[in-house]
Amino acid sequence: MTIPTISIRAPWALLIADGHKTVENRSWSTPHRGALLIHLCGAGDASGIVALATLSEIVSAEEAHLQRPSQSLYITGPRCWLFDNVIPIIPALLRKGQLGLYPTTIPENMNTNPSLVTGLAVAYCQKASDIALMPTDRDQMQVRVYESTGGGFFFVGAQTPARWYYKEVQDADHFCCADQEALADVVAAGGAVQITGYRFRPIATWNSWEQFAKAMTEK
Repeated sequence: MTIPTISIRAPWALLIADGHKTVENRSWSTPHRGALLIHLCGAGDASGIVALATLSEIVSAEEAHLQRPSQSLYITGPRCWLFDNVIPIIPALLRKGQLGLYPTTIPENMNTNPSLVTGLAVAYCQKASDIALMPTDRDQMQVRVYESTGGGFFFVGAQTPARWYYKEVQDADHFCCADQEALADVVAAGGAVQITGYRFRPIATWNSWEQFAKAMTEK
């Protein structure tokens, strides 16, 4: 799984990860829109990927002031990158940064990182032209991985982006924290993956985790 990445110095990268700063100033642009990893640089051993955002648009400073007046403190231009749907990556993925926009390959053991998966799903649904999101879908979105042997499934969602959970059946009232080894086994076995929205409305479905991961990172 490879995702475009931009390095931003402290404290700005942390302000973005915390949701306080949604505009980043650059002298250059990019045609990329969609999922973008935020890399904290200049922090010594703590440098690493701290958030996943949706790069929605790149505009002039004048336009940024019009679109996001609450961000005026951070707007200088000349090109303003507008971020939405920012989700912190916990724990951070430690790595060195680079100049420009560069690819980050997510290690195999991070592929099911709950905050990463949640952020990718939100970015995908916002960008996909064939998906019509209702206003309530974003807040109640879930990613589900189904067991092939029954009705049980693992899920992570916008309301619980820091942890995977498990339900034995769809209509069960109770759920529990997921066993990570059991989740890994279902992923390896090719369990179906689904994104759901408001009241668990199916939004998109894939036959395997491999297909889901590919869709999440395609341009």
